[in-house]
This record gives sequence, structure tokens and C-alpha cells, in this order.
Amino acid sequence: YDENHCRGQLVIDYHNIRYIDKVRLIPWMKIHVNVLLWDKIFKMSIIRENKLSFPTGYECDDNAFVWQYLCFSNSFYGINRALYNYKILNNSIMGRIYHGKKVARLFDRIYAIQFTLNFMKKNNILKQNLWFLRVIYYGLSVVSDKLSYRDIVKYLKLIRKHVLPFYSEEEISQHDLLVLIHNGKCRKAAKIIKGRKYG
Repeated sequence: YDENHCRGQLVIDYHNIRYIDKVRLIPWMKIHVNVLLWDKIFKMSIIRENKLSFPTGYECDDNAFVWQYLCFSNSFYGINRALYNYKILNNSIMGRIYHGKKVARLFDRIYAIQFTLNFMKKNNILKQNLWFLRVIYYGLSVVSDKLSYRDIVKYLKLIRKHVLPFYSEEEISQHDLLVLIHNGKCRKAAKIIKGRKYG
């Protein structure tokens, strides 16, 4: 979004379909699946058999649900046809909610991640879903242009406390910023995040 609350091309592209027809969903592709619910149809048997759920009290509940679902999904079918009309208005109710709560929403993302990790741990599937560590790593780009340096440090301290304990040092070692955060160097990591260009 720009200063006039208009959606930029990156936001629009995020909603566009990347794959058409039946696609085998390999781990690196799971990293790039958007967390929107409105552009998906979910298989009810996967939801029921694995007791997938939404966390309550957080705005990023869609994230947690989609991430849980991806743990059990090996394929999807992409249709490049409009089956759902979604009108994007710059001054919509949802648009105003998102613009008004940017910082809180970003911090809610940590709790959605923690909810998902608790789900994986409880179901003994954390090691089979190491792709999720990269979701956490790439998620740092979300805060780079939306939070102040001070808020990024606070965000990273919460990641260190609530998220990284789920992983071993060896698993974390593949991600430079996560190593810094794990070692308590959140200020240094925040400076890198603030200066790094993602894309």
C-alpha cells in the first residue's frame, strides 16, 4: 500500500495464481502459497482427520489455518478462471481495519506462527515440515518496511522467545538472520532487516 492506501503491484501480484492444473506441492512451493482463505477450496477430510483449527483472538488466524493445512497437503489444482468476485476498494471496511492496525497485525503474526508450531509439535510433524522455518525467515521481510527499527527489535525478541525454541541450532544455522536472533543479537538483525531489499 502506498501513502494513499492504494494497493501496489506487489500486493496485486500476491493474489494472482502462479500454477494452473494439478500441481504436486513440494516443500519449497509451500513457502510461497498465500495465506488467503477466499481464493481456496479446502478438502474437508484433511481438516477433520487432522483437527485443523483457527487460533482465536488474533487477526492472522488465516495464516495459521493455511500453514496447518499445508502440512498435510501434497497437491492442489489451480484454476485460472474467475469463480469468485472480490471487489478491491481502497476505502473498504477491511482496508480501513488493516490500515488502522498495521503494527498489531504484524505482531499477531508471531502468535499465528507459534500456534502452528505448537500444532506441528503436538502432532509430531515438525521435522517433516522444515519448510516452515523458511516461512518464518521470509516473514521477516514483512516487518522491514512496516515497522520502525524499535518495533522490529521488539518483534525479533518475541520471535526469539516464542518461535525459535522449536528448532535446533543446526536447523536455524541455515538462515543468517535467525542465527543472529537466536544468539540474542536482535538489534544487529533489525539493522540488517531495515537495510535489506527483499523481492
